[in-house]
Amino acid sequence: MLGQFRRDAADVLTLADANREEFAIESCEAALAALEDLYQQLKAELLRAGANGSITVSQMEVLLQAASLTRRAAQQAVKAARRLHALRSPAQTVAQIA
Repeated sequence: MLGQFRRDAADVLTLADANREEFAIESCEAALAALEDLYQQLKAELLRAGANGSITVSQMEVLLQAASLTRRAAQQAVKAARRLHALRSPAQTVAQIA
């Protein structure tokens, strides 16, 4: 599940590139929501693994921190994309009218 989480996070970062021709804020939001669901599943899995001794508490803490930081980076990327999109939208509307 960790590998899937990392791949999905990378996909969110790619989708959040507001300079891409195919950029769509809706796709970013949907991908981020899916990543959040996966994060919650991963977090629960890591907590279970730490509790039952499958991994050490230290390993669990490191993996939880890495997953949390990865999720935060994805959130911030989408937030930036959302703001860029909002800033560009009025300019695009004006250009379309002219």
